[in-house]
Amino acid sequence: MDDLLEQAQDNIKKVVDEQQIQNLYVVLKESLDELDQAEHLVKTYKELRDKAIKGLYNVGVSAKSLADSTDLTRQMIHRIVK
Repeated sequence: MDDLLEQAQDNIKKVVDEQQIQNLYVVLKESLDELDQAEHLVKTYKELRDKAIKGLYNVGVSAKSLADSTDLTRQMIHRIVK
């Protein structure tokens, strides 16, 4: 009787462990998908930022002024407007 109880407990533990593993894989896949979407958004917004910086620089706004208003370095501003 004790052997049957022990086997049943082992089987339950295996099933619970397998379910937990499957759930964690689902969470992993969903989080990776969300990170991919976030990376795409960051890229899009960086492109918009860079276009705005180039436009402002081209109409005479100084690299120092752009750096001060964006928290980017002047070196980074110069890289963007190149």
